[in-house]
Amino acid sequence: MSSAKIFYGCLFLLVLFTARSWACLKRNPQDEKPNDDDKPATGSSSSSSGTIINACCQCGQAISVSILVSNQIQEPHFEFTTEMKDRPQRELIHFVQEASTQDKRFRFTAQHYGSMGFAITTINNLEASVVNKTYWHISTHYGSNSSPRSLPLGVSSYIPANMETIMFNFTSYATPDNH
Repeated sequence: MSSAKIFYGCLFLLVLFTARSWACLKRNPQDEKPNDDDKPATGSSSSSSGTIINACCQCGQAISVSILVSNQIQEPHFEFTTEMKDRPQRELIHFVQEASTQDKRFRFTAQHYGSMGFAITTINNLEASVVNKTYWHISTHYGSNSSPRSLPLGVSSYIPANMETIMFNFTSYATPDNH
């Protein structure tokens, strides 16, 4: 075997393994938690601690996540929580899919927007609407001592932390003057 073939074979393997490991690297969502000053996250691509987690496919560490769905705006009103225990840590869209499989009360549709990923457009036949000025607001809650805050990323990019509660709240941006 010629040295050129060996060189190109090694180069191919190096590129393959490097690309695979880059695809699995994600920021740790724990680094996005509000600090003691309760300042919003800056959304920068580097985290304060630089912690990296492996959250691709089925290879993330086992975590438990709750999804709370609430509609207090439009009939029929509803609110319920679905808990997923000991699931691989990965993007939120996978937990949303798991919740709809696990809990018959939770049905959703999502629309894909290319590089921006998925947006949740309908939950339980209640659709976000520009005409009605409504949308599904997604926020996160880390425990009894913290306030809910909007997700810094969408469902295709956000990776929940262990024991996190993700809230989908049907929300209106209409004001009394422009309903």
